[in-house]
Amino acid sequence: PWQVQVASVEVDDAKLHVEDRMQAPVKKFEIAPVRLRVRDASLDLAKPLPVELNARINDHANFTATGTLTPEPLAMQLDVALDGARLSILQPYILPLADLTIRGGLAAVKGRFEMRPPGTPPSEMSFAGDVVLTDFKSTDNALDEDFFNFGRVQVEKLRYDSGPDAVRIDRILVREPYARLIISREGMLNVSAVLAAAGALAGLQARRDQDAARARVTPAERLERERRE
Repeated sequence: PWQVQVASVEVDDAKLHVEDRMQAPVKKFEIAPVRLRVRDASLDLAKPLPVELNARINDHANFTATGTLTPEPLAMQLDVALDGARLSILQPYILPLADLTIRGGLAAVKGRFEMRPPGTPPSEMSFAGDVVLTDFKSTDNALDEDFFNFGRVQVEKLRYDSGPDAVRIDRILVREPYARLIISREGMLNVSAVLAAAGALAGLQARRDQDAARARVTPAERLERERRE
């Protein structure tokens, strides 16, 4: 049988355009430049390949990955690092869930990512490492005021496993937290309006309808109701 072995394959200054169309709106990402190096490649797809990847996401987040990748069955063990990622990149994912706007913040992630063939214990995918978020700022879209900010959140010894999903965290350190809590005239917290906008709006409308119904009751009708009760 044919045998082919390549000592090194290098890709330099590549560019990728990625679109996530799972849910509207479409999320677009540009990954450039991309530098990839694969060593000891061959036709033996079960052989782990040493890989090195360096990339820049949306011209601000630096991503690196080093380790091994096995083509068949697909598996990988990578030491990964993400630095300088602006948290505003998550805004298209946040808005359908919460009515807030991310105004600032940076993320740094460092750890080990592993993917195993289906059915391999203890899980098919896992990540173990640390996450640091700094200078986060957000605003309440309804009030256009500061909602939740912090100087630094440090998540230490984070462990995620899939199948079944499980998350374990050793410690969370929060510095300079700030939150603005507002109770409206209808007795509703702004937190509810931001994190559950649809339900909060429905509840607010129901309260307003009740108040309007009470306002239409005449004093005589009110006395008659109280007598019956």
